[in-house]
Amino acid sequence: MGFVGIQTGFESSGRRRSLRKTWMPSDRQGLQRLEEATGLAFRFVIGRTNDRLKMSELRKEVAEYDDFMLLDIEEQYSKLPYKTTLLQSYQSLYYRLAFFKAAYTLLDSEFYVKADDDIYLRPDRLSLLLAKDCPHPQTYLGCMKKGPIFTDPKLKWYEPLSYLLGQEYFLHAYGPLYALSAEVVVSLVAIRNNSFRMFSNEDVTIGAWMLAMNVNHEDNQSLCEPECTPSSIAVWDIPKCSGWALQSRKEVIRTSSKRELLNQPNCDLTINILGSITQLKKSKLAMVAWKPFSALDSSIYRMGQTRKASSI
Repeated sequence: MGFVGIQTGFESSGRRRSLRKTWMPSDRQGLQRLEEATGLAFRFVIGRTNDRLKMSELRKEVAEYDDFMLLDIEEQYSKLPYKTTLLQSYQSLYYRLAFFKAAYTLLDSEFYVKADDDIYLRPDRLSLLLAKDCPHPQTYLGCMKKGPIFTDPKLKWYEPLSYLLGQEYFLHAYGPLYALSAEVVVSLVAIRNNSFRMFSNEDVTIGAWMLAMNVNHEDNQSLCEPECTPSSIAVWDIPKCSGWALQSRKEVIRTSSKRELLNQPNCDLTINILGSITQLKKSKLAMVAWKPFSALDSSIYRMGQTRKASSI
């Protein structure tokens, strides 16, 4: 089984509403059925803020939907100015480490999945992917890419530590969706803050840590489809300048036949350039022979501020 943490923020209530209207059930019973069918638990992951109004709104949403994991970490990085890119990355990574540590503490899973709140996901297909036999206990699963390192401070993906890296980034997964096996998360949990090198982009930093841990990189381009296809697991808008995906033979074949695929009645939705969901055809979930964890009470996730839980 696995845990899917959907990273969200205090300004993203609209995104959460869109997900609850599409692939993620909006009621506890529906979420329970999805978990039992797929063997995956799904929760929105969010920290705390000193803004009383925002915290009050979050309390109401938690009470209404009961689908959150709350982290005992203040979300400050979203307020930082653009010029503090590296500091923003540090804050984001501390938040990500807090998520993996809390998820590992609360739930014994085979995989822990980090997902953004602006993607369309097929839980049934993700479940089938994670249920496959994994020859390597330490696995880093995602849509892998490599690409040029940006050295111009004016660019969004500027890398201040480019002198350490050369001309091209090493292999790493796109940030909006990736999965780590339990053994990898064990190593992450053991990391002390500031003990590993951090770069300006979260996905690059995670990739660097994976290299240091000598894990197995598993590339699956179905996790980063720009348009829905009969095989897409996740659909989202890929930034044009964020790096180049691996141009494997499989990728080339799929790209060349994209028009043919889109003519088939298999697309579940259309996503506009902002990543908002505009159309969806309902589909039944595939039943997967995974052990359901209905014994897990949702209140556990409301205490998801690691072991130092404090109510909001």
